[in-house]
Amino acid sequence: MATNQSHPDAVGFPERWTVPAVMEEEPAPVLPPEPEPEPRFVVAAPPPDRHQTPWTQVSNPAPGHASFVWVGAHGGAGVTSLQRSCGFGQELRAEWPNPALGWPPGVVLVCRSNMAGLDAAAHMLQEYAAGLLPGLEVLALVVVDDERAKPTKRIRTRIRELGGTVPNLYRLPWQQAWRDDPYQPNKTAARIASRIESLTHKENQS
Repeated sequence: MATNQSHPDAVGFPERWTVPAVMEEEPAPVLPPEPEPEPRFVVAAPPPDRHQTPWTQVSNPAPGHASFVWVGAHGGAGVTSLQRSCGFGQELRAEWPNPALGWPPGVVLVCRSNMAGLDAAAHMLQEYAAGLLPGLEVLALVVVDDERAKPTKRIRTRIRELGGTVPNLYRLPWQQAWRDDPYQPNKTAARIASRIESLTHKENQS
């Protein structure tokens, strides 16, 4: 086969090209671009030096009933009041839900707005960010005010710091009514739970 000498490095390069005739076509309709998927919220951290929070060894009392779990980072965080006041979710205290025992994988971490509570939440969030909890997903952090007064600047700064490590941060103001009746319905808690429910449905559809 003859080769084109102007292309000495092209082995078997054809001297003449044969191409099909270009047919005039109507321009294709311009379609709107498909929306890009929302980036997954990912935070990485080294494992904490302290003990690891245990996985619960208790079976979910109502498997399939809830789409997420309120997890108290410490005793008295308010998970029982949140769950009973709005009727959404299951509850655990200082334990991670175990999907193998029927618990939903969605976690809403709850703590009080004092430094001890925020530090307890930070410890559990570090465990999650270190990849120690396969199968679980922290959906949000709920900080429950522990007094009527405005939190100090140090507390507010700490809350903002923790808020940067979770996809959603919610604040529940001081609930004076819960002192007499800790489980009465609460509109703010119900709104928070409703938003989290919508997050879990969105996750299940993606």
